[in-house]
Amino acid sequence: MGKQASGGVTVICRKAWPSYLKLLLGTLFWLAVSYFIYSYNASIGLIMFAFVMAISVFKFFQLRSVRLFIDDVGVWEAKGIVPWKRSQRGVKWRDLDEASYSQNFWGWVFKTHNIVIRHRYTKDFEVVLIGMYCGDKAVGRINTMHLRLLEDGRIL
Repeated sequence: MGKQASGGVTVICRKAWPSYLKLLLGTLFWLAVSYFIYSYNASIGLIMFAFVMAISVFKFFQLRSVRLFIDDVGVWEAKGIVPWKRSQRGVKWRDLDEASYSQNFWGWVFKTHNIVIRHRYTKDFEVVLIGMYCGDKAVGRINTMHLRLLEDGRIL
């Protein structure tokens, strides 16, 4: 947590391992289905195998691309690997209401957190990240930095 990137950007949170486990289990299921189909029709089974592997690799890199980071301007979520699906959205420090996290039962078991970053002026715009590693520490860091900026008078 807290890996410094170029340009004063600090990555504070990424997807947790259960997200990858879910992908792995889904991939294994569909590979078993493609093997079953292969035993009846080899060409369709091979096509399905290639399709499952391509989708799984794409989803793996898509999960890896999700990150929460902070910089001098605000808190941001970045995701996407293909140019037409990349996105970055966030809340500027001056517009930040609060950052919070929550857990459900499985999040408690696997130590993952759901993060919500709220905008001060509009409740329609929230950054929501599900199944994040060290989400509690990331929220603490965001709220501490926000409080420090408020105390220093750098934001109103």
